Amino acid sequence: MTQQRWYRSSLALIGAITLFRLVVASRLPVSDDEAYYWTWAQHLAFGYVDHPPLVAWLISLGTFGGIAHSSLSLRWPSILCEAAAAFAASRATRELQGNERAAFLTAFFFSLLPETRLLIGQALPDPPYLLAWSMSLWIMLRFERTRQRNDAVLLGLTLGAALLSRFFGWALIFGIAFYALTPQKRSLWKDGLWLALLLALGFYVPNIAWNASHHWANFAFTFHGRQAIRHLEVSRLFALSTFRYAIFAVAFWGVAWWAIIRPRFTLLAWTALPFTTFLIVLGMFQRVESYWLLGPFTSLCIGLGIAVSQLPVAARRTCLGVWLLLAVVSGFFISIASLPLPVQARIMRSSGHILVGSVVDRSYAYSSLARALRPAINNRAFRIVARPYEIASQLRYFGIHADLTDGSPQAQQFAMWPIVDTGSTCEILVTFAPHSIGSTIGQHSQKTDPTSRNQRLTYDVANQQGLAFNVRTSDAGPCHEGMPK
Repeated sequence: MTQQRWYRSSLALIGAITLFRLVVASRLPVSDDEAYYWTWAQHLAFGYVDHPPLVAWLISLGTFGGIAHSSLSLRWPSILCEAAAAFAASRATRELQGNERAAFLTAFFFSLLPETRLLIGQALPDPPYLLAWSMSLWIMLRFERTRQRNDAVLLGLTLGAALLSRFFGWALIFGIAFYALTPQKRSLWKDGLWLALLLALGFYVPNIAWNASHHWANFAFTFHGRQAIRHLEVSRLFALSTFRYAIFAVAFWGVAWWAIIRPRFTLLAWTALPFTTFLIVLGMFQRVESYWLLGPFTSLCIGLGIAVSQLPVAARRTCLGVWLLLAVVSGFFISIASLPLPVQARIMRSSGHILVGSVVDRSYAYSSLARALRPAINNRAFRIVARPYEIASQLRYFGIHADLTDGSPQAQQFAMWPIVDTGSTCEILVTFAPHSIGSTIGQHSQKTDPTSRNQRLTYDVANQQGLAFNVRTSDAGPCHEGMPK
């Protein structure tokens, strides 16, 4: 194909994946983390306990300041970020290699990453983070060619956006800085790279100020509260999440050697490999997650597009076929989960329930829980307390004000917002029922108090076991009236 046809193919691929995301995003319920970030969007600030603020700003944009209320309104800004990130990564490939076929392959690998959350386009910190990372690489490569100050300014903007999306954006900052310290690239500093980094820091200053005025809450959570750092222990690498990460990281390094180290794509190497290596070492001290590799994967993906474009036809088709198969399998499960629940139930029966673990989205159950609790709060007689934050966030999303008082970092975030005084005299505590699906999300399920009245509310999803909750009040008499049934 001609260069122009490869370019149009990249746009068509990105458009098709974006359309798929829009369809399934409009159908699937809001996840626990999305509901939590939605609560942030109701209280816009320059920072939050868990992450920098950009995800909340995007949700507020998508919901038009809280006017719109649907899963698609939360997600459409993230979906556009992912589409723009794929395009930016392909343009970075074109800037580095001058080849539209390689640019198409980069868009292919990036758009079809078999990561369920990204295929759905969930409203998480990752989509703006990926957009900022890919845009920074594209503009950095362009700045290296043009040495124009307007490119330096744009680079400062995208690097600032990376810092405001995830704290991991610092890995991108340091990668670019160390790349520019190599002897062949030092002239980048006097040509304006200093301006880009200064602007990025300027954009980040409000978040630093927020941290300073909130006891450095986000920094404390990032360095300690997210995963507690313990003593050195190699056996910790065999914890499930860390072991999964180690497998991904080893594969990452193997592909990186072939795709970016041997071809001497130095910028890609500096932005992909140091942070990946740091996380491998960190895994000996605390739990790490495989999705923390998403930023470095953006750099790797650019080299991967170039490397695969140079393979023989048979090898190239094999690589694309395997990657496409993984994406199709993930997309298949997502598509079934987005169907109407009665249709899902029929599919489960016909499959002999084999698909249950991969398909059933238990977030559907929260709307039923909210309906059960609504009569109890309509007369303002009850104060709702939920543990852990997943339940509290989902109830708030469904219009039921739930407090969170479990001592978690998320409870620290809830405590920063104004208290709503309902004038209630009775309290309902909602937790995951012990030994039920969902109870492993947070270890806050309560033991039965013999002086309290307890109810177990269980909700099926597509005729499969969904979520089970304990609902209890420790007060006597009138407080038991109106308890959810």
